[in-house]
Amino acid sequence: MVAAGVLGSATFSTLIDPTTWNLGLIPFALTLATVVAATVSLWPVAIPQPTGRALVDTWVDSVRGAEELEDYLLEMKAVEIEFRDVSNQRRARATKAGFVLLIAALSTALIVAALTAMIEGGNNEQEQRAPAPTRSTTESRTPGTASNLPIRSS
Repeated sequence: MVAAGVLGSATFSTLIDPTTWNLGLIPFALTLATVVAATVSLWPVAIPQPTGRALVDTWVDSVRGAEELEDYLLEMKAVEIEFRDVSNQRRARATKAGFVLLIAALSTALIVAALTAMIEGGNNEQEQRAPAPTRSTTESRTPGTASNLPIRSS
């Protein structure tokens, strides 16, 4: 989850710019999906089981025998284990999805960074090849304007 946060901040601050904002949104969206998957995998889930006090209140004055109590406790334990297994499987799928999304986000961030560098590098090459505009030496100046006045140093 920390890695997704770091990647998200790096992606948002460096890869989303006016020229390549649409490409930069891909790793950012994958990073957000990673955070969602990590949250799902870490979200606490209550197990629906009777509390110790509820068991005592139910069974302390019961006329049922010890065998029935043992059967009840075994059944409650079986339900708890089944519920934990289902919960652990859900968390395992979310964790695996989170890692896959994190790898995809990191990969696309690197690809977008490379593409952005290539695009910006190509723009810089074109700017360097084009001749810089030069100021002509024969400018028409009107006498008495500020551009024709000599500069005095103090």
